[in-house]
Amino acid sequence: MGRLSAFIAVDVVVNTELVPLEGEDEGEADAVTQPNSNCTKRCGPLEIPFPFGTDESCSLDSSFLISCNHTSTPYLTHNNSTVLSISLDGEMRVSAAVARGCYDVNGTRINETSYDKIFNLTHFSFSSSKNKLTVVGCNTIGEVVGYNVIERRNYATGCFSVCLSVNETTSGICTGAGCCQSPIPASGLSDIGIGSYSSGADSYNAVFGNINPCGYAFVAEDGAYNFSSADLVNFRHQSFPVVVDWAVGNQTCEEAQKNTSSYACRADKSECYNATKGLGYVCKCSTGFGGNPYLVGGCQDVDECMNKEWNDCYSRAICKKRSW
Repeated sequence: MGRLSAFIAVDVVVNTELVPLEGEDEGEADAVTQPNSNCTKRCGPLEIPFPFGTDESCSLDSSFLISCNHTSTPYLTHNNSTVLSISLDGEMRVSAAVARGCYDVNGTRINETSYDKIFNLTHFSFSSSKNKLTVVGCNTIGEVVGYNVIERRNYATGCFSVCLSVNETTSGICTGAGCCQSPIPASGLSDIGIGSYSSGADSYNAVFGNINPCGYAFVAEDGAYNFSSADLVNFRHQSFPVVVDWAVGNQTCEEAQKNTSSYACRADKSECYNATKGLGYVCKCSTGFGGNPYLVGGCQDVDECMNKEWNDCYSRAICKKRSW
């Protein structure tokens, strides 16, 4: 990952040679339409709903494989990201590391941790609406780069954090002094990478290296980080939760429904929706039903009166269950 020149919340698009996604030319081989009865459904605190699974006979295909090590830590098999949660609404949360760049009092770069590929995924993409790039440091540039699977081109954005002393910063405010944030407006990003760099003025780092020896850049779920001025001197965070959008395959609903043997929406009371933030489609239970639409018989009738999330009755109203 190369060094960027100084910028503030700039979006850059670079045309590149098209790189076919895994399985783009052919359907996923040996897709499992239903898990077997012996499949592990939990790894530590994580519930693992189909289409995810811990081996090939329990997951829809290899993209949904989750490994569970001896410490009961779940992680995506093909990129080793720790999985924090999975939602059948087409979202999951994984843990992403912090990138850093450190300098000594002479302005010499002595420590660098950059991540060229945090998400190198086929069916998953970085959520543009629920994540932000955050940069912490004085004279620090942070960047996030990725490949847009929808538009088939590279994308980059970043921000520049400046300060002359810790006293110039205010905890809880991340608008450029010691901390800056940039939204990620592009949907469908995969192959995400992040980096943290000085603006390139070694003399500046020689003067202020003892105040803020390191700069940090990370992608995190919106609201997961609250800036503290103390972080400029002692940044203790190693990773943050990141929201990832997932979907089945790379076909639209109309295309997928032509092949009933591989079509993933298996429940009778399920419906198909084209992915809005990447390729593929997601399945949902029909109105009035809940459960797992990827399983045969997985969508069951629900009693709206027993759950306030399913009805809009006011406190003294009488709720009557609907018939669908």
